Amino acid sequence: MTDIAAFSYRSARSGSLTAGLSLAVAVETMVLHLWLRRRHPGLTWGLTALSGVTLAWLALEYRAMGRGTVRVETDALDVAIGRRAALRIPRTHVATAVPAAWRDVPDAPSPGYLNATAPADPNVLLTFAPPARVRLLGGLVVRSVTRLGLRLDDPAGFVAAVLRPPAT
Repeated sequence: MTDIAAFSYRSARSGSLTAGLSLAVAVETMVLHLWLRRRHPGLTWGLTALSGVTLAWLALEYRAMGRGTVRVETDALDVAIGRRAALRIPRTHVATAVPAAWRDVPDAPSPGYLNATAPADPNVLLTFAPPARVRLLGGLVVRSVTRLGLRLDDPAGFVAAVLRPPAT
């Protein structure tokens, strides 16, 4: 029997940010469409289609962030953050799992650190030994990280589940 605990990250998504970006894309698309429609009709419709795809991606990402979970399994940690980041790592490679304090999170971009639920501030910090390979942008980009920040709805429960010895 497998022992699996799932932790959601709904609090990491931002409806106002998604709505603001969607509004900006829609307004910019309308203005560019009206400005370019007579001189460059092919470019106009290409940009309009690209904007439509962008709006669809924003909506799907918001939905995925509301439904996704980080899973602590018997032998592995399975992190899938919407369509942004994916990581599956053995639990033995998780060196530390702690609630994130403001001092623990780098202010500037750091080569070994990734906040997978950005722009939300992380409330859990994982450290890996050896470094873990995180697939970003649907697997198009792979990045090696030693620290991973997450914004979870139950950070204390997640840390306890990661640190709990696997049931045999």
